[in-house]
Amino acid sequence: MSTCRNPNGVSYFRFPKDPDLLKLWITKCKRQDNINIKNARMCELHFAQDCFERDLRSELLGLNPKKLLKKTSVPTLLLPNQKDLRPPMRESNARHAKRQKQAKAMIVDRTDDNPTSHAPRRGTSPAKDVAVQCNPPVKDQAIQGGCDAVDKASQCNTLYESQLRAKVKRLDLSLKNEKMKVSSLRKEIKRLNSKKHREAMVKDTLEKYQTGAQVRQSLNRKSKFVRGFTNEDIARALTIRSMSSRTFEYLRKNKLLALPCRQTLEKFIQHLNCEPGMLCSSIDILTKKMEATTSSHEKLSVLCIGQMEVRKCSEWCPKQKRTFGPHKKLLIGQVRGLTDSWNQPVYVNLDITMSKNLVDEIISKLEMSGLQILALVFDLENSKLISELGLTSERYSFANPAAPERQVFAFPNVPHLLKLFRNHLLDHRCEFQDSQGNYFPLGKKDLESVLAKTSSTDFKLSSKLIHCQGSARHKVRTAAQLLSLTTSKALANIGGETFLVQAEAIRTVNDWFDVMNSNKAHDPKKLSCALGMNYEDQVQALDRMQRLVETMKNCTVSSQLPFQSGILISIKSVKALFEEMKSFGLNFLFTTHVNQDCLETLFSQLRASKGSNQHPSPLECLQRLRILMFGKSHDIDLPNLPVEEESYEDSSTERECVSKLATHDTAGDASNRRDEPDAQETRT
Repeated sequence: MSTCRNPNGVSYFRFPKDPDLLKLWITKCKRQDNINIKNARMCELHFAQDCFERDLRSELLGLNPKKLLKKTSVPTLLLPNQKDLRPPMRESNARHAKRQKQAKAMIVDRTDDNPTSHAPRRGTSPAKDVAVQCNPPVKDQAIQGGCDAVDKASQCNTLYESQLRAKVKRLDLSLKNEKMKVSSLRKEIKRLNSKKHREAMVKDTLEKYQTGAQVRQSLNRKSKFVRGFTNEDIARALTIRSMSSRTFEYLRKNKLLALPCRQTLEKFIQHLNCEPGMLCSSIDILTKKMEATTSSHEKLSVLCIGQMEVRKCSEWCPKQKRTFGPHKKLLIGQVRGLTDSWNQPVYVNLDITMSKNLVDEIISKLEMSGLQILALVFDLENSKLISELGLTSERYSFANPAAPERQVFAFPNVPHLLKLFRNHLLDHRCEFQDSQGNYFPLGKKDLESVLAKTSSTDFKLSSKLIHCQGSARHKVRTAAQLLSLTTSKALANIGGETFLVQAEAIRTVNDWFDVMNSNKAHDPKKLSCALGMNYEDQVQALDRMQRLVETMKNCTVSSQLPFQSGILISIKSVKALFEEMKSFGLNFLFTTHVNQDCLETLFSQLRASKGSNQHPSPLECLQRLRILMFGKSHDIDLPNLPVEEESYEDSSTERECVSKLATHDTAGDASNRRDEPDAQETRT
C-alpha cells in the first residue's frame, strides 16, 4: 500500500492468485511503480474483521490461533486518500484510567490558577463579571472538549469491550463443547481399537454363519480342544463321517471345521439299535415323521430290497459280547418316498433270502407307522420271492398285507434289466421282428462289422462298448451307451437296409430306458420328462418296447428269459402305478423312484467308508449303517435319530456339497447313469 508504514506485530498476507482479484488488490494499492507479486505482502490493517476466518484447528488443540484470510477478501481499510474507518483500538484499563486522571488534574489546575473566575472581582461591575463568566476563555473550552472526547472514547471502548467479552464467552463455550466431542471420539476410537471389541465383532459376524463350536475354534486357533458341541454339530459331524472317514479326519486334524472326536460320536449313537432284523429306531423315526406331516402325498412310499457281498470272516463284538460271522451276503430293506426325496433303511440281515412272509412283515410294520406302500423294487436274483408272489408278465402286483383292498406294484430294477439285455445281446444273439413278420438277427459280430465301417468319433461306437469284460459288465453307463440313439443311427447309416430293423429295435430300447429313468419334471428330451408330462408319447414308447420284447426271439431258448419278463412287468406296473397316483391328485411320476438307485448309493457308502476296503466285514457294515442312519437329516425334530436325505434340487449349499462328497453315484442324479459307473456290486 502506498501510504502504509509496514508496522510490526501484525500479520502479512500474499497477493491472491486469481487474476481478477489480483487486479483489484493492485488497484487498491494505488502505487505508481510496478509491484513484484511474488514478494509483495499486505498487512492485516487494511482488512475488515469479516475478511478473516477462525482457526478452529489451533483452538481445538489449545494453540495460539492464527489469522486466516478468506480467499475472496479485498482490502478496504486505510487506503490511500481515505480516512481511518476502523473502530478505535482497545486500550488497556490502566492506560484509560491514567488518561482520565490526567484530564481531571488539568481541570483542577486550571481552577486553582483562576480562583476568581466564577466570583466578581474588586473594582469591576457585576455586568462585567457576568460577561466574564458567560464567556470563559478559549483554553477552558478546549480542555472541556478534550474531556468530552475522552469520555466518549471511553464509552465506545467499554461497549466494544463488552461485545468482545460476550464473543469470547461464546467462543469459550463452543471450544469446551468441541473439546468434549474430541474426548468422546478419542474414547470411541480407543474402544474400537481394543482387542475385546474386535473379538466381539468377529464373534457376532461368525455366529451368523457358524455354530458355537466353530466360532470358538475360529477365535482360539491355538487351542487343542473344542468343547460344547451341540446335537446339531454332532449330527453334521456324523454326516461327514458317514460320507468319508478320511475327509472327516482331514477336516478335524487341520482345524478346517470344528468336529468332535470319534469317541463323542460313538457315545452319541450308542443307544441306536442296529442289530440284524427290523430296525426299530428307523421305524420310530418314520412314525414321528408321519405324525408331523400334513400332506398325504408324503406318505406314499416305495420299498426297495437288495443284497451286497461282504467279507467272509468272523468277528467279536465287545459291546454285544457275541461273534458275528462268517457271512457272505448282507440283505437290506430300504423305504423311500414316492413323491419326496427321503429314504431310510428299515431292515438288515445276514445270509438270508427275501421271502413273501418277510416282505409282508416289513410292509405291515411300515403301514402301521403311517406310510402307504405302493410299490416293491427288487432284483431278478430273488427268484424265490418272485415265485412266492406269483409275478409273471401277466401278473405284476400283489395285495397289500395291511390293506388287502390296495395293490402293491412290483418293479424289477430297470438299470439291472438294461444290463441283462446288453449282456444277452453280446453273449448270444437276438432276433427282432419287422412289421411283415420277418426276423433280423443282431449280435456282437454284427456290431463289429458296423464298427469296422465307421469311426468311433462319428457315432460314439467303440470297441470297449462291444468287448466289455469284468467290472465293465456291471456298469449301467456302458450298457446305456451301447443301446443308445447313436448306435441306432450308426446301424441305420452304415449298415444300410440290412440293419434298419435292428436300428429301430435299439432306438426302442433307448426310448424305453428314457421313460423309465426320469427324475425331472421338464427335460429337453420329451421322453425323459416325468411320466405324465408327455403322456401320449411316453406310453407309445412303452408300448413299442412291450411289442419288441414279446416278439423277440432268443437263440438259446424258445421261452422268455427272466429279463424279458422283468421288462414286461415294469412296463405294466408303471402304467398301473401312474393311474393309482391320479387318485391322489398327482399328475406326474418320477420313474427313478421305482428303481434301486437309492439302495445302490447306500451300498456305495458302506463300501467307501473305509477307502479301498470294497468288501467290509458284517460287523463293519452294521456299524457304518448305524452312522449313516444318523448322518443325514435336519428335517425331523429328533437330534439323535435323523432320516437320510437325498438331494435332487436342494437349495442348501452345505447339503449339496455333502451329498457330492458321499459317493460318485448320487442317488438323485439318476439321469447321469449313462455317464457315471454303477456301483460295482458282484451279483450271482
